[in-house]
This record gives sequence, structure tokens and C-alpha cells, in this order.
Amino acid sequence: MRQVYNIILIICLNLLFFSLIQPVYAHECQPRAAERTFFQPWEKYNSYTPEDWHLFWDQLDQLGFSQIIVQWTSWDDVSFYQDTRVSQQHRPYLRALLQSAKSAGFSVWLGLHYDPDFWKQLPPHADEQLDNYLNRRIAFFNQGMEALLDVIREIDPSGETVKGWYISDEIDDLNWQSAAKQEKLFHYLQSISSTLFTLTPDKEILISGFVSGAMSPEKWAAFINQLLLQTHITTFLLQDGIGAEKMTVAALIPYLKELSKVPVPAGKQLAMIVELFDIAHEQEHFTTISANFIRVNKQLQLARRYFDSTLTVFSAPDHLFPGKSSHDLSSRWMNRYQQCIHTKPFL
Repeated sequence: MRQVYNIILIICLNLLFFSLIQPVYAHECQPRAAERTFFQPWEKYNSYTPEDWHLFWDQLDQLGFSQIIVQWTSWDDVSFYQDTRVSQQHRPYLRALLQSAKSAGFSVWLGLHYDPDFWKQLPPHADEQLDNYLNRRIAFFNQGMEALLDVIREIDPSGETVKGWYISDEIDDLNWQSAAKQEKLFHYLQSISSTLFTLTPDKEILISGFVSGAMSPEKWAAFINQLLLQTHITTFLLQDGIGAEKMTVAALIPYLKELSKVPVPAGKQLAMIVELFDIAHEQEHFTTISANFIRVNKQLQLARRYFDSTLTVFSAPDHLFPGKSSHDLSSRWMNRYQQCIHTKPFL
């Protein structure tokens, strides 16, 4: 009889233990897994084999992702497709990327050209200089569009994989404070987004941006509202800025509250990008490493609280894949993230 009582006691203690740790574990899991991640296509991916791409998509799938934003299709003077612009070098693996994404059942948003000198053109230059720069950007975009569309028509003629576009010029709250500069920005973005809409009316147009406290939450919300009203952009994604050390959770919340009040035009939406990284400062240089899981979990919860739209992270290939981060943080991160999305307490 004593043995029976001991067994019952052990069972009860175990039940009590698991009932105590379950809420803690559930609390560590974000309300729902992120569906979409950014991907930065550097030259190194030009050497990827079909097997490499298969593993790439399989790892994303294991983490619950089904959508990807390719941050750019050309960077400076390097294009990742057979670009017709004479200034461009070619590393044409975009076809392989799209073909493998299609086979894996992923949805893709394609980024336009990225100019690494973009930020140098924005600080207090004369209005005429800014006009000239933005007009050159428009002309360069128009010159490369047809060749990019040819790739999409070849690989994805039915439009099942490529869902839209991403304008790679990031909008911040420091360089566009004056009404005059905002007018120039809206003209620039309307020109590009109008062309995209005319050529591909069925595809979404995304752009992202961040705050650093230069604008008040109210002014920033009004600015983004006008951006959506005056252009064909369908989604604005706010980078949370926490990994980039531009924001803290406490400083970010007033901006999220004001954005959540914005009367978003029909057919358009606001969303948030959760930064999965920390900056590691190394003398004059810096790199990024996978952030603390608990901190990122708070960011994910904030995104779900204020935006009922696709949750996007930056970036799973860099900060969730095993072996991608110093100290092997990403391997532990990936394991913990997978536990959350595949365990019942994950709500």
C-alpha cells in the first residue's frame, strides 16, 4: 500500500511541477509565428547549387516561414539578373532563387535597386541636388524594369510566386521633416509606385522605414498616412529599430500607438518588422549577432498587439539559421524558436 501512495505522490508532484512551468514556457513563446522574413541577396549566393537552395527553403519552412522579401535585385553596380543597363555587372542567380522558391511553395516580394550612397544624398543638400538625385533614381529604375519583368514572366508566368515589390529606399524621421522635402519624396515614390502599378496591377508594393525620435509619434503617423494616400504603395513596414539601437521597447510604444490610429486607406496596410539581431561593436566596425530570445519575443508580442497584418522579421537566414552568428547563438535561437512554434503552449 505504501508503494501505491508513493507512486501517487510522485505523479501528483510531477503534475504540479508541469503545471507551474507550463505558463512560464508559454509566456516565452510569442502569440504566433512570423510568416515572412527579409533576405539579403549578396554575391555569395551566386554559387548556390540546387541542393543549397533546397536546404535554404527547407530551413525557413521548419521555422514556420512561407514568405520572403528579397531586399534588392541589384546592389550598386551588381545585378542578380541579366540587366540591360550598361553600368551593371551580372551575378544572375535570381532565376534559380525564384525557381527554387516556386518549387518550395514560397511567396516572394522582389526588392528594386539598392543604392549604398542613398543616405549620403539626403542630408542637408540643396533642394535642386535632391531633385536631381531622385530623378536619376527614377530614370535608372525605368531602364532596368523590363529586364526584371522578363525574369518574372519566364519563371512565374501565372503569378503564383512573385506577389509584389519592395522599394529598397528606407524612409526615416530625420531626413524628411520639412513639408518641402516630404513633397519631393512623395513625388519620387508616386512615380516609381505608379509605374509598378501600371505594369503589374495585381502585385503589392511595399516600403519600410524607421524612427529615431526625430519626429514626434503624431507627426510621424501623419507623415506615413500621407505616404499611403499620395502613392500606390500598399504596405508600409515599420522597422522596430531595437536591434539597430535606434529605439527601445518603451520608446517605440508611443509610435506604435499613433500608427495604429492611422485611418489606413482601403486596400492598404501598416505592418512591423521585428529585428532579430543585436549590433556587436568591434572597434571601427560593427557586425550583427542573433539577439536575446526573450527580448525578441517582446518585440514579436508588440507587433501582434498593434498590427493585425503579416508579421515580418529581419532576418531569419542571417539570425536563425545554424552557424550564421558568432558564439553559435543562432543555433540555440533556432532550436528554441522551433520549440515554440511546434509546441502546444504556442498560442
